[in-house]
Amino acid sequence: MCTSKKRFTRNEVYNTIQATIACVQKKSKTWILKHKKSDGGLYFDMGFKLDIGKLTINIVKLGGEAIKLQSLIENAFNTGLIAYADIDFLPYPPNTIPPKTEFFNLFLGFKAKPASHINYDLINPIIWHIEYIWCNGDKNLSEYVLKWFAFLVQHPSIIPETILVLRSPPRCGKNIITDFVRKSLFGPELVYSTSDLRKFLENSTVLFKDASL
Repeated sequence: MCTSKKRFTRNEVYNTIQATIACVQKKSKTWILKHKKSDGGLYFDMGFKLDIGKLTINIVKLGGEAIKLQSLIENAFNTGLIAYADIDFLPYPPNTIPPKTEFFNLFLGFKAKPASHINYDLINPIIWHIEYIWCNGDKNLSEYVLKWFAFLVQHPSIIPETILVLRSPPRCGKNIITDFVRKSLFGPELVYSTSDLRKFLENSTVLFKDASL
């Protein structure tokens, strides 16, 4: 946006600023920038200074005149468009409107998105593995496990009152599902794998125990 000669409307510019930049004002300012990784994932970068150099943008209403991006960002902060009182982590279910809060929400959403149609060729092997490998054919237990995972997605801001502990010799299939959940369902940023159950990570939606008991 800032290096081409293309002209943008004022709304386009401020919508882009609001989607990619935030500022938390406490004793000092903390600037937050949203970036895209090579794999398409998103992440935040934070700092006490916003260093964007002398980048400019051409505004349509001003006849295409170049304006410093820094001044537009400062105006967005002064008008409250990108100003927040604090930072927090508040996950919300997929396909819902992000909650409006006075704090900046670090939650970027789940990696997997709801599908319009269920592909049972993909789902059935997962259900089978949970029922017969994890739960040894116990139908009631496998249904509990599925509902436990569903709860994490349907109510992600509520910490479950139970955890899943998988106990077996190595290479019995424990990590097939947990790796899928971490990489494809929640995303690596929301899952923490540890060999110490005493550890607790506030910003994780899922906590896996990966060790023999």
